Amino acid sequence: MAFLSQSSSRWTFIFWLHVIVLIWGFSGSLGRLIALGSLELVWLRTAIASIALIGFMLMRSRSLALPPFRDCIRLAGLGVLIAIHWLTFFECIKQSNVSIALACLSTGPLFVAIIEPIAFKRRIAGSEVLLAIGVLSGMLLALGNLQADMYAIALGISSAAIVSLFAVSNAFLVNRIPSEVISLWELSAAALALTFVLLYRGEVVGVISQTSAMDWIWLLILALVCTTFAFTVSVQIMKRLTPFTMVLTVALEPVYGILIALAIFGETEAMSPNFYLGVLAVLAMVVMNGWLKRTKSPSKQG
Repeated sequence: MAFLSQSSSRWTFIFWLHVIVLIWGFSGSLGRLIALGSLELVWLRTAIASIALIGFMLMRSRSLALPPFRDCIRLAGLGVLIAIHWLTFFECIKQSNVSIALACLSTGPLFVAIIEPIAFKRRIAGSEVLLAIGVLSGMLLALGNLQADMYAIALGISSAAIVSLFAVSNAFLVNRIPSEVISLWELSAAALALTFVLLYRGEVVGVISQTSAMDWIWLLILALVCTTFAFTVSVQIMKRLTPFTMVLTVALEPVYGILIALAIFGETEAMSPNFYLGVLAVLAMVVMNGWLKRTKSPSKQG
């Protein structure tokens, strides 16, 4: 049975969309709470989430069959890509803090604005140029005077670029392959690739045996709630709400994430006024870009 009934009101779907975005925002704080290194953290996250997704699909009587070979290769490559995104994102948190990592991640729409026209062979729109200028200005304001390690900022920006490439590349598959199948094989490919890395380093047994009980609790929340549950519910929400509503709401993830980090970690996450002004400027550019595109190609409200 679906978590949400398609007969539920639009506001019910909007409420749950905000819950899902809040959950995604919490994943950054979980990355800081978990004492494991980013490699070990992402390996266990993807492995647990893959197993949970298999169980979910079996309960829903969904097919676990492999897609065509060419699509399998693409899914495997994208799985490795999402693993690298999570590795760079969590390593940015380990090297700095959650707020800086989420601020860097908010530049994602800038990279989408660059990658999407190239991938779909179309001209760059004026609104996308405006977005690029606004995002760059906001990031300079937010990060320009920070004493943070530039390596951490480079990791965060790289993470945003990688997940943008991942999102655009996934767009070529979603119309041919069920969403659950895409996520299952991408997560499985990510877990398998990281397993080989850990086997090469001789660390698989050590990671499992040396992970503390508290870390296991945080990992289960990260994998089951922030990954498997959030994914399955977001797929149901996408069937009811328009992409416009989805994109503008998901843009709130850095705001939710930074507020959660402040509540959990206190002063260690507190940043300068310029930092918060810069992040708000980036989010304003994302919302403005969405409205400009909405006015040019109106679709049904949702």
